[in-house]
Amino acid sequence: MFFSGEEQANLGSRAYIRQNGSELDNTRVFLTMDSGSQAPLGLQVNGREDVAAGVKWFLPRLMPLGAANISMDADLDSDNASFMTAGILSLKLVVEQGDYDIRHHSISDTFDKINPHTLAVNTAVVAITTYELAEARGPIARRLTRDEVKDFLRTTKLEKAQEEQFGPLEE
Repeated sequence: MFFSGEEQANLGSRAYIRQNGSELDNTRVFLTMDSGSQAPLGLQVNGREDVAAGVKWFLPRLMPLGAANISMDADLDSDNASFMTAGILSLKLVVEQGDYDIRHHSISDTFDKINPHTLAVNTAVVAITTYELAEARGPIARRLTRDEVKDFLRTTKLEKAQEEQFGPLEE
C-alpha cells in the first residue's frame, strides 16, 4: 500500500490504522524503504529483539545483495511510526549513508540522482524479504498490546518523540 501525508505527521498511514483497526491483527509486518536510494545494508527492526530473531533465518538470502545486517535502531521517522505505535512489527530497509539527508525534499531531489542498479538491488531486497515473510508459517513476531507499545516507546527512548510528533497514543 502507499500513503500520502507522510511529511505531514503521517496523516495517510495514521488514517489507515484508524480505518482498518479490526484487520490489524492480520497484518504480519510493515516494511518500508524510505532512507534514500543508496546500496542496501540490511533491515532495521526498530528495537525489537523478537523481530531480529524472526528475520535471521532468511538473511543468508540477502547476503549476495549486501543486505544481511540487522540494525536494532528504532525511530519514528516515517510511516513506520503509525504501525509501530499500533503494535505491528516494522522493518525498514537500511541503506548506505549518502547525500539523501542533504538533498531530499529540495529542488535537487530529482529522478536523475537515482542509480538504476542500486534501485533494482533495493527492490530485490524488499521483494525477497516480502516473499520470505509471506511464505513463513506464521508471523515472525506477534503484535504488541497497547501497554507493551508504551513500554517499547519508553525502552527505545521514543516516548517523547511520539508525543511531540503525533500527540498521545491513540486508543
